[in-house]
Amino acid sequence: MTNVNHGALIAAPLSKKDAINLCLAETKGQGRRLLSFLNANPDALTHTIRHACGISNLSDAVGYLNLKLSLYGWQVVHEMPEVLSRTRRGRSMQRCWRIARV
Repeated sequence: MTNVNHGALIAAPLSKKDAINLCLAETKGQGRRLLSFLNANPDALTHTIRHACGISNLSDAVGYLNLKLSLYGWQVVHEMPEVLSRTRRGRSMQRCWRIARV
C-alpha cells in the first residue's frame, strides 16, 4: 500500500505517531484540537471531546480530519461503549472515539 503526500510516494504505511504529526502540520482549528485530544485520550466519549475541544458538530470535524488521516492509512472511528450510561431521559447515545488503522 502506498500513500500520497503532496506528490511524493511513501512506500510503507506510516506509524500512528508519524501520521498524526503530518496531519497536525496540515490542519488547523477544530481538526487540530480534535486530533491532539484523541491522541492523548483514546476511547474518549462524545461529550468529553465536545467539551474539551469546543466542537459542536463532532461528526463534521471528524469527516474533515478523516480526509487528512486517510492519506496516511488512519481514520477516526467510533463505537458504542460496552456499558451505556443512563440519563433521566433513558440511555445515553454517547460513542467512544479513537484513531485506528484502516
